[in-house]
Amino acid sequence: MIPIVKKVLATTRFEFVRSFTRQRIGILGVLVAFPPAMLLVVSLIEGSQYSILMTNVMVLFVGLLSLLLWASPNVHGELEARSWAYVTSRRQGRFCILFGKYLNAVLWGIIVGWTSITLCSIVIYFFDRQPNLHKTWLLFSIMVFVASPIYAAIFSLIGVIFSRRSMVFGAGYIIVGEMGFAWIPANINKVTGGFHLFSLSTYLFGWNWFPIPKQEFVTIYGSTSLVGSISFLIAIPIVCLVLAAFIVRWREYIHADESG
Repeated sequence: MIPIVKKVLATTRFEFVRSFTRQRIGILGVLVAFPPAMLLVVSLIEGSQYSILMTNVMVLFVGLLSLLLWASPNVHGELEARSWAYVTSRRQGRFCILFGKYLNAVLWGIIVGWTSITLCSIVIYFFDRQPNLHKTWLLFSIMVFVASPIYAAIFSLIGVIFSRRSMVFGAGYIIVGEMGFAWIPANINKVTGGFHLFSLSTYLFGWNWFPIPKQEFVTIYGSTSLVGSISFLIAIPIVCLVLAAFIVRWREYIHADESG
């Protein structure tokens, strides 16, 4: 095995095991339970007409939050623990931290998303009795596996650029980018991951689950091909991780206490 790959995997394993604290497990429990709980409440009150739409939106939201918590503090966590000097003294230490924490964030994002999707599918089954629920669950799982590496890479890049305010800028990206630009009826929406993930979901699920007819949506927001969306979704993590690796390699972070 290539030495740097072995080091990155060792860092991933260490970060994954270190994540099993009461506080983080509690946060994970809340994130996992939120979509099925909301879906259950809405299904009891309004029925299950838009259950797939709600599941898509809520699982994406909690998935973004979990990736924000795990990926964005990649540098700041080491600075706060005063271990950055040790990291930089080790050969390829910066890259090991960057990619190790990235993979750890991807793993937790998949765990949170997949568990929440499974619980949501159980709720949908009891209220909608879909005969092909296993197919719906599989398609949901595909979306989780596609989205997690993408947003983990984006938050990792944010973490190395804005090391001391990574959570703030990451939350700002969610609000401005994924909740704002992605749904602006202009070409700017095509540079966001949310728009292309939505396009991919329409190819997987069809349009029956969305409240706006296809032609009306395309007229307002535009459209993109399946190949175009897949290519964009593949390019995002590659570009973000290459930029993050370049920055973390050459940037000098202040790791001493500013008061001293």
